[in-house]
Amino acid sequence: MGTLDGINIRYKIRKMSDGTLLSEGDVPREFKIPPMNSTDVILPVTFSFTGMGAAGASVMRRGQTDLLVEGTLTFVAPLADKGVTDIPFRGEATIILSEDLSPP
Repeated sequence: MGTLDGINIRYKIRKMSDGTLLSEGDVPREFKIPPMNSTDVILPVTFSFTGMGAAGASVMRRGQTDLLVEGTLTFVAPLADKGVTDIPFRGEATIILSEDLSPP
């Protein structure tokens, strides 16, 4: 099995509690995943003021907020109909307010 050649990443980041969209993107980015290995891919993520305001309020109130990250990775697939294939991904993360930043 050879290297997987990625060419695009589409993603959405939402607050889990109410589905508020914090960020979304469609990023043409070439990356390679070697056989039996993994690769870190860094994305330029832009957050909306409205979405971050909602997340910020939750962080200040509860000290944290839970996020849902989902999207697709597009890989070169010569035998696929269009020469590429999309692989969906989904993950959860928690933003925790540092004690140094917590309100008194």
